[in-house]
Amino acid sequence: MNDNAVTALAGAAFAGALVAHPLSGRWFLVLALVGVGGLLRRRTVVVAICVFALAAGLSGRAWTIVHTPAPSSVDGVGRIVTDPERQGAATRAVVEVGGRRYLASGWGSAGWALSQTRAGERVHVEGRVAPYGGTRERIAALHTAHRLSLEVFEPLDGGAWHWQVANKYRSLVDGGAASLGGARRSLFTGLVYGDDRGQDPLVAADFRSAGLTHLLAVSGQNVAYVLTLLAPLLRRLGPRARWAASLVALALFITATRVEPSVLRASVMAAMVVTSRVLGRESSPRRSLSLAVLILVLVDPFLASSVAFRLSVAASAGIVVLTPRLVDVLVGPKWLREPLAVTLGAQLAVAPIMIATFGPVSVATLPANLLAGPVAGLVMMWGMTAGALAGLVGGAPARLLHLPTRVMLWWLETVARFSATAPLPRLGLAGIVAVLGVVWIWRRHRRTRLALLLGAALCTAVVPARTPAAERIGWDSVLLRGESDVLVVGVERNAVSLIDELRGRGVDDLGLVVVTDTASLGTMALVARRVAVAEIWSAEPSGVSVAVEARRSVRVGSVTLLVEPGPGDLAVGVADTVTGGF
Repeated sequence: MNDNAVTALAGAAFAGALVAHPLSGRWFLVLALVGVGGLLRRRTVVVAICVFALAAGLSGRAWTIVHTPAPSSVDGVGRIVTDPERQGAATRAVVEVGGRRYLASGWGSAGWALSQTRAGERVHVEGRVAPYGGTRERIAALHTAHRLSLEVFEPLDGGAWHWQVANKYRSLVDGGAASLGGARRSLFTGLVYGDDRGQDPLVAADFRSAGLTHLLAVSGQNVAYVLTLLAPLLRRLGPRARWAASLVALALFITATRVEPSVLRASVMAAMVVTSRVLGRESSPRRSLSLAVLILVLVDPFLASSVAFRLSVAASAGIVVLTPRLVDVLVGPKWLREPLAVTLGAQLAVAPIMIATFGPVSVATLPANLLAGPVAGLVMMWGMTAGALAGLVGGAPARLLHLPTRVMLWWLETVARFSATAPLPRLGLAGIVAVLGVVWIWRRHRRTRLALLLGAALCTAVVPARTPAAERIGWDSVLLRGESDVLVVGVERNAVSLIDELRGRGVDDLGLVVVTDTASLGTMALVARRVAVAEIWSAEPSGVSVAVEARRSVRVGSVTLLVEPGPGDLAVGVADTVTGGF
């Protein structure tokens, strides 16, 4: 089958996995037979229909299994699937027991014991099971719809050999980076092998606003760096030994990065390229990408619901399809056009997903990726080699080995910070389409350049920028627009998402923040370090807020905000409006 046919099959599999319709066993056999027949007779449409139905059936079966009622309690030996993470007073991790996964939560001694384990280790657990009320995307990511409240938790051993090797390597790199300090150490481990636990929420907010979130966790390009580092050793081996060694290296890297969707996609693509070379055949990048998507979605239909997987596939498709065309369209020297085309192709391809998931993207995203991308690759390669050596030697030599790491991390943080706070517009889908249209007309029709400039100037001068008087941020917070913007914050919010949402609305400073729930004061303390806040009101005084002891009011645009103290919180309403309050 040609590349177009393989791409069509990948699209059919992806669409079928999203449909998720359970099928009986006999239908799987019928689809397999009809699909093989269509493949032999080169009937692409027939094969695509069979692949769509097969993916839908496999996805439906997977969802049925996940939602099958679980026992009320669990007592058995299992395996840690994800690295434990602290959330409030509890420690959480996904645990697999008896072929079923649970989102396990431990408090006290059980939580402490869980926090000392790593993914892949065998453990004995006892606890109560209850349904998990997460979103569909969250359930698909965890592969479970049930919680497990741990009562007994006992580590047994390190698990399978590949998990032990991967965990030992991660321990070396992490131990050698101790001199970097907590925040930069977490940034470093996120860049090297995807462990983003403990990252500074402000740094994460800067990276997200700058469109650099993909750098905080391992991505597909890290697979290329791994093979590049191993290339001198692999060249010394024969073709078959090189093929086997490459597959083992890829499998260990997948294990070390905790089976990240983007790494899975890139590793399967790399495995196909290595295999095709051993067989004496060449596989185009588009064909390798399509086959990787086809195989992975059929093996794990939940990947179709993963935003990380979608972004990874879209970025790869943009590089494969758009980059060659952009190289010819862009102006400038070749050394600048090629990396710019790669970055622009990937960003254009992921823009629809990013906008639909996280909102408008900043114009600063493109230059930020050009400035940060190569350095992030250097951090990853340096961390995998010198970082592991630093873990072996420790002490002063480790600090010396990480001097270049400090400089590179400083550069990444600086680029993210300046790109996130740059006074540049954010574009939605319509804005991106308009920009592309202007660029195309600018390149193709020189006579219309003056008209374009005059039209843009006229729109800027005549069409006023309008913003709504009140905007909801999530379901519990409201932004009131006026000469000085006012933010009303409800229950505790995630600082990263709140900063990103404010930046997406062009809010760089706030005249007043009213915190109705004191649990949100910690979040606002972080937000105030990235968004200028003149004053914060709360029910109780703190280091960042002023307590409201009597009824107060403030005029914001066309409304008057009324704030009254209550038992442990603030009651908020509005006057001179028909909205009826918040």
